[in-house]
Amino acid sequence: MEVLKLRIGLLHLLLLLLPFTAFCQNNKPVSTVEETVIEQHKLHTDSDYDYSDVIFPGLKNINRKIKLNRLNDRELELLGLNEIQINNLKAYAEKYGELASLYELNLVEGFDSLLIRSLAPYLDFEINRELHKITVNNLVKNGKHSLLARYGRSLQKAKGYAVTTTNDSSGNSQNDNTYLGEPFNLLFKYKYNFYDRLQFGFTIEKDAGEALERGFDFYSFFIGYKGKGFVKNLVIGRYNITAGQGLTLNSAFSLYNDPTTGMTSSNRSRVAASGSANESGGLKGVAATFKVLPSVDLTVFYSLSKRDGTIEDDSVKTVYETGLHRSIKELSSHNAFNQQVIGANAITYFKYFKVGTTYTKTIFSKPFKAKKLPYSYFGFRDKEVSVFGTDFSFFHKAHSAFGEFSVNDNGAKAWIISYKLQPSSLYGLSLLYRNYEKSYINFLSNCYSQNTDCSNEEGAYIGLFSTISPKLMLSCGADFFTSPWLKYRVNAPSYGNIYTLRLDYKVSRRAELEMRYSYTAKMQNLSNVTGDTIPDEMVSPATIYGGITGFPEFYKRHYIKLSLKSNLNNGFELRSRIDFSSRIAAGKRTTGFVILQDLHYEHIKHSWELWARYAIFDVDSYNDRLYVYEQDVLHSFTVPAYYDKGSRFYLMYKKSFNKAVDIWLRYSYTYFVNKQTVGTGYNEFAGNVKSDVRVQVNLNL
Repeated sequence: MEVLKLRIGLLHLLLLLLPFTAFCQNNKPVSTVEETVIEQHKLHTDSDYDYSDVIFPGLKNINRKIKLNRLNDRELELLGLNEIQINNLKAYAEKYGELASLYELNLVEGFDSLLIRSLAPYLDFEINRELHKITVNNLVKNGKHSLLARYGRSLQKAKGYAVTTTNDSSGNSQNDNTYLGEPFNLLFKYKYNFYDRLQFGFTIEKDAGEALERGFDFYSFFIGYKGKGFVKNLVIGRYNITAGQGLTLNSAFSLYNDPTTGMTSSNRSRVAASGSANESGGLKGVAATFKVLPSVDLTVFYSLSKRDGTIEDDSVKTVYETGLHRSIKELSSHNAFNQQVIGANAITYFKYFKVGTTYTKTIFSKPFKAKKLPYSYFGFRDKEVSVFGTDFSFFHKAHSAFGEFSVNDNGAKAWIISYKLQPSSLYGLSLLYRNYEKSYINFLSNCYSQNTDCSNEEGAYIGLFSTISPKLMLSCGADFFTSPWLKYRVNAPSYGNIYTLRLDYKVSRRAELEMRYSYTAKMQNLSNVTGDTIPDEMVSPATIYGGITGFPEFYKRHYIKLSLKSNLNNGFELRSRIDFSSRIAAGKRTTGFVILQDLHYEHIKHSWELWARYAIFDVDSYNDRLYVYEQDVLHSFTVPAYYDKGSRFYLMYKKSFNKAVDIWLRYSYTYFVNKQTVGTGYNEFAGNVKSDVRVQVNLNL
């Protein structure tokens, strides 16, 4: 067996070294920031998440050229522009008017010839006011329609689909956990877009195991309008809203809350329609932004949504975020209570900075039931919470600063401040400090934090990047944080730190190499401590401290990633990657690794593409799991957790017809060594193989 493992290891080492011999003429980075952010986000949640509201699908998936002069901050950001480039572009347009040609971008500070060439095929500088007017003729002739239809399923049958011998009240042979529907998922998305001025669409979805005879389990729609007059933005239906740093208000997943990526701040206040298939999160109702004065914008919004959970003694005991309603038990928690949100945000613009104020009030139809656990002593146990915040941002040449202060109606405070210095595109410095009090509660907060919510944390981050030479770029960061109160699986005040280092090296014109290292030290309960319950009545913190019997200790994790990417001639692209993790907890060391080889081929003449990956993995435990982003069909995101021992393979094919129709086919196969079952609970099935198929059709008219 050891000889076999050695041979397999040597084989994959050869595969890893193969791209060093390949010819490469591509200057794109080895991996996108979005991939890294998603991989880190999956460490905090095992639920499937639709990132389509925040992750750009790629320029080549757009079926028409982009009107640069009509893009907002978020869309410019999604083009790959940083904060300084965006603000320089806006300042140039404000001073000299809208850009008339590609060559004018050379006059904007921060835009070099390489960046301009990469954007050139996708940008349109035509200024034609008549085309953009909302008339019936223009809406019919120039509006764009897109329709997505997706089918997917696992080829293995989980335990939840098995019929039991227990009879329900109707005499059917089933129990509360039996899946009532078919083992496949369906998704349909439609969107109409008229130069981003007017758009509407809908999303419907059925998850695997949900009964189709009940109708689709999830429905949502949106109507959006953007204008230049008094009404700047109007959204009806499902939407997300962000203000300032997201400390007071951010209803969406944010790219800017992870110290391991160095993305520490976001000051993109906006309202955006949502077409994602996420059944929890987001807002449903109406939001509008008005230009009340030449330099003042006012946004008001209202939302009413139903939430899943369990009710006990007419109080909310548990909140569920999965959106799964496959069994009688899961259906019993469907739409268990309501959540209303009302609020407003005002922004005042000055020459070099802007100031915003935000107010939100969240009202639940039922109060939350207090958990009798030490870490939840300061938890929410009411029906409503109000939050007020103020934020600022400052830009001037190489300097930028952001900050926000927030307080809720119980007097708990939270604040964050960030400063960035970037004298040139070759180097820069980033600093951030945050302080979130332990009793700060806000259900609409999504900000830079080590915790799952912006509470019970104080920390400081420093990061820098430098282009050491035309071939080598270095970025590194350090994050130090403390929690003054207990947390889940941490029965004492705690502290920790994270160090990150990344090198991007252009080996030659043939290949680019990314090297990434991170060291994480956090505190966690000893393995034999599960937590202490509090007596029937909540007691004082001093009493809780006296009842703790197992003090948390540090676990330390080293993570290394090596990735090599090459573009071969004739449309071939290779990418090799090794991920390695070493974790020390309770005096025991556990390790894990993933070695993979990617292949991408694009036949431009016949408009088809092929992706393939083969990976082997050996990971000691679930706590050591490694997440690796995979290419998937448009607006789908697959980030499997690698643990145990085995191999994984996927193959994906895309065929385009006249840029109007795209057909995607995807197959994945995972093999586990020495495993009798795969999955847990009612998702478990016999065997050591898991395979999935996915078919998707995209129409762009």
